[in-house]
Amino acid sequence: MKSYVPVIVDKHSALPEQFKPPMIPFTFVVDPGSGEATWEVVGAVPFSDYVQDLDDELEFRHIK
Repeated sequence: MKSYVPVIVDKHSALPEQFKPPMIPFTFVVDPGSGEATWEVVGAVPFSDYVQDLDDELEFRHIK
């Protein structure tokens, strides 16, 4: 998780249109350089699956 900075917002927060979730909970992984979402995690998932999704995202972007 050292490659991530969590930002928690509630459903009433003012968000850019591209980050308005279709459901809650919803996780966007955003590339800090481009500001674009690179990965999405939909719904509530077990912690181990969530961490695996984040690991997969790092592998997808070739980040160590």
